[in-house]
Amino acid sequence: MERAGITDAEARALEPEGATWRTTRRYVARRLDGIWATAPYLHNGSVPTLHDLLQPATERPATFAIGHRDYDPERVGYLTRVTNPVFVLDTSIDGNSNAGHEYGADLDEADRRALVEYLKTL
Repeated sequence: MERAGITDAEARALEPEGATWRTTRRYVARRLDGIWATAPYLHNGSVPTLHDLLQPATERPATFAIGHRDYDPERVGYLTRVTNPVFVLDTSIDGNSNAGHEYGADLDEADRRALVEYLKTL
């Protein structure tokens, strides 16, 4: 705002009523509301399903089809086996890495499935 020459009063007039803005000075993760409908996952779209996201990075699909609307309701995300893919995302290419963010990777399969079922309700 400062660089654009917008005053505090002008900025406040542009904000929705009751808006509160905070910064973490870091990447801000999006809300989980409707996460079931936002595949593929991670900031670069390198993980096709929530079930895959809860796996160790080494066990996530290295490639998967994108550019289609085939949905996997059980694993929550893109179907990874598509007959005629429009495009294949390859996680070995720079910028496409699916590494990191291994939250839940230590869960057993029953707990992983339970967590995915919970995320479907958001």
